[in-house]
Amino acid sequence: MVDAMRVWLALMLVMLLLFIFPLRDTFQRHDEMSELAAMKVATAYVDAIRDRGIITPQMWNSLMEDLHRTGYAYDIEMEHYEKHYVPVYNDPLQHNSFQNEFMMHYQLVHHNNMMNKLFPNTSVGISDSSRLYRLKAGDYFQVSLNRLDETRSSRLTRWLTFDADPAAAFSIPIGGMVRNETH
Repeated sequence: MVDAMRVWLALMLVMLLLFIFPLRDTFQRHDEMSELAAMKVATAYVDAIRDRGIITPQMWNSLMEDLHRTGYAYDIEMEHYEKHYVPVYNDPLQHNSFQNEFMMHYQLVHHNNMMNKLFPNTSVGISDSSRLYRLKAGDYFQVSLNRLDETRSSRLTRWLTFDADPAAAFSIPIGGMVRNETH
């Protein structure tokens, strides 16, 4: 009985060392490569927007296709912080109390508002200029990628460690100041 137990234990150890751990390592490398690809695609998208000052429906569709090629599903959130200048008054009710100063503040335009501009509920063609979302130089633009599904490596790791909680999802914000405007 003791010999059978030793053989069983040795077989389990061989299985772990020869098959399971190399498989987990392969899965982890695949996950890292897909994360790098997603970061590269999102960075190119954000840089194109920051350089041109516009978002087109074609740019959005291209981003979605490129992210789909990584093999994972992503939740994508865009944020546009629009720069506004507000005059400073001693008394806001009297126009002659202007202090010759302006305060700068940013107003958030959320993802849904941008998507409504890019993809309106009309029959306007995809290349129509009314479907362009325009940004101004000095505005801030950010894209956040959040991977929705669990990876094979995290599932295998949870199985090996008997862990019930899924691993933390891949999440990355990419953004910066808009440098140019396209008219």
